Amino acid sequence: MKTLPTTDPFQTECWSLEKTINPYRVFVRCFIDAGDLHKLRKLLLHVFLFIHPFRPQHKERFYDVHLAFMAINSVIEAAHYLCNSAEKQDTTATPSIPNSLLKNDMPVEDRSFISYFISLDEYLDPFKVFRAFFEYQSRGDWRSNLHEILYYCMTDASIEVEMDLFSLWLHLTKLLEAAYITVQRRTCFLKKHRFIGIPHLVQFFHFI
Repeated sequence: MKTLPTTDPFQTECWSLEKTINPYRVFVRCFIDAGDLHKLRKLLLHVFLFIHPFRPQHKERFYDVHLAFMAINSVIEAAHYLCNSAEKQDTTATPSIPNSLLKNDMPVEDRSFISYFISLDEYLDPFKVFRAFFEYQSRGDWRSNLHEILYYCMTDASIEVEMDLFSLWLHLTKLLEAAYITVQRRTCFLKKHRFIGIPHLVQFFHFI
């Protein structure tokens, strides 16, 4: 992983009170501080449903919605960094992610809970979800859309929304599922292997 020029490149301090230069750590903090996968999927669905009726949503606390959107923005930044790192990586070099993270021995019931919307191929390789996410539109466009969606779900102003809401919701939900799968596999890997003091593992598997 290349050295990042700032101590808070993924903008996590404003919502998790923690700076990190580890993109995988961003995923972990998202599901610790903003809510678990089930909560975030429900929140996204609820928020998108309240864009067209031109009335603000009240079911979710405004604080929780803002926190979730800040965390999702950081997840997008982390996923974008990981995608760029993978593209620039020499194909003959050691993989950035140990192959063990692409293997899966998770019970079927857990897999069903995690992968509501991603395909089997995407489940086996979550990076396919990250790449598709940015093939759909750029990081800048995603950032703009998040701001618009947050505004429209909080206001009663009847302003026409020119967005493909279903596609945005689906890609965001799949992004969270892929990030969650990555977190779960790293946790399983750490439980099975105790590689203390090996530099290239320390930088990828630092949780606390």
